[in-house]
Amino acid sequence: YGRDITESKLAEAAHIQIEALFRELFELSPNSIVLIDSQDPNGSWPIIDCNQAACLITGYQRDELIGQSIDILNAKPGTQVERTAYRKQLREAGKLDYEVLHRHKNGTVFPVEVSTTIFTIDGRELVLGIDRDITERKRAEEALQQSEFLFRSLFEASPDAVMLIDPLDPNDFGPIIDCNAVACVMNGYSREELIGHSIDILNENPFSPAMITGYLNKIRESGILKYVTFHRHKNGTLFPVEVSTTIIKVGERELLMGIDRDITERQRMEEQIRNLSLTDELTGLHNRRSFTMLAEQEVKLAHRNKRSMLLFFGDVDGLKTINDTYGHAQGDLA
Repeated sequence: YGRDITESKLAEAAHIQIEALFRELFELSPNSIVLIDSQDPNGSWPIIDCNQAACLITGYQRDELIGQSIDILNAKPGTQVERTAYRKQLREAGKLDYEVLHRHKNGTVFPVEVSTTIFTIDGRELVLGIDRDITERKRAEEALQQSEFLFRSLFEASPDAVMLIDPLDPNDFGPIIDCNAVACVMNGYSREELIGHSIDILNENPFSPAMITGYLNKIRESGILKYVTFHRHKNGTLFPVEVSTTIIKVGERELLMGIDRDITERQRMEEQIRNLSLTDELTGLHNRRSFTMLAEQEVKLAHRNKRSMLLFFGDVDGLKTINDTYGHAQGDLA
């Protein structure tokens, strides 16, 4: 008999220690913990215990929660049918994790992440709910979604070609991971033909490993790298592009964002303007400005090489006489 009493005492002491440990963990948890009687005869699922964290996130005192239906916290009250189905699901799964809305004492509704489990104490089936206020996380997620939506809108609406490139891919340099419609039209490819291919599909000359390292270092130093280069169209033709490249962070991933502008027409117009400033519009021959520029270059070259030079004027077509006699309008007609 003495041994039985000793074993009983030891078991009782162990039980007390476990209860004390549970209570300590219960109270020290940073998350809200609520114990609910799921077999209450009224079906209201009353709260039979809660920790201080539960009071803090809901705005109630402990004595305001104990004995009240769990619906005091639910933004949407549960029905008897829903609770019966929930308890059945919880028994089968052992644990349920989900997100739901709770209502604060002041009436405001806020999101919580809930983990529930079911266990039995002295034949009484209880539901243990651990709730985490995820208001800040939801705000951050919403802000991220809005930012991503704004980025995508600007990405697609840009009048310039925009491409995202992974410069650190171990298998290939600069695979294109995304591009907008303008990039496809400008380069002659469909989006499916560009995604996953190295940016070298567009470059006139492929990047070497040394060039890649230097390129990334320049961008990190300056923030934005701008330059003019040539791209190769799908049909093989080369065309000039003005490139602006920067590094962006997507999660932990470092990506290059390249904004390319086709400057074929701009360069054509610049060349046309340059030619107009240096040649006669009627004949296409060099004008006085062009002559002066060339003469200055030759004079400098002669000085540098310590040589003399000869400047010769000749009227090879007789237009000077017509211009001097009848005016430039008649000279143009001639």
